[in-house]
Amino acid sequence: MNRRNNKPELVNKVIKVMDNSKLFTEEIEYLQKTEDSDDECNGQRETYDEFTINKIKGEYLNVPEDYWTYLKEIGWGSFGDGTYMIYSAPTSLEELGLGEAYLNISANYKFFGDNLSGDLAGFDLSNPNDEVIEFWHEDVEIEITKKTFRQYIRQQIGLKPKKN
Repeated sequence: MNRRNNKPELVNKVIKVMDNSKLFTEEIEYLQKTEDSDDECNGQRETYDEFTINKIKGEYLNVPEDYWTYLKEIGWGSFGDGTYMIYSAPTSLEELGLGEAYLNISANYKFFGDNLSGDLAGFDLSNPNDEVIEFWHEDVEIEITKKTFRQYIRQQIGLKPKKN
């Protein structure tokens, strides 16, 4: 209440509503509607709280903010009836056990997920423009998608692209 006129403070209410908004609301709703709840691959995602995100974030500079928001709101694990996997943190080829097989791939590439067929997606941490890269294991090529994490993940989930 405002002490001068005994009217509710709208500013506080607006801030609370904004604090509760989620970047990935549409994606969450879509996954809830489309995933088969009887399939054990679905609903096994684990979200992180702010403390955990900040702890992991400190190890990975230049990872786009929408990736961290995704881990907080949707979580790591598979989606799309087991067609795509998001890792619990950005990961190198070496950490995936593939370092020796792909020695020519830059250590600046950190991967956030894969299509469960050996093709990875991630970020080039030396590139500040927040574009997702894809690593095609058969061709041993890195492709710059020209998509932000959110644009890319929407495509993987099966939603139409958004500008941001």
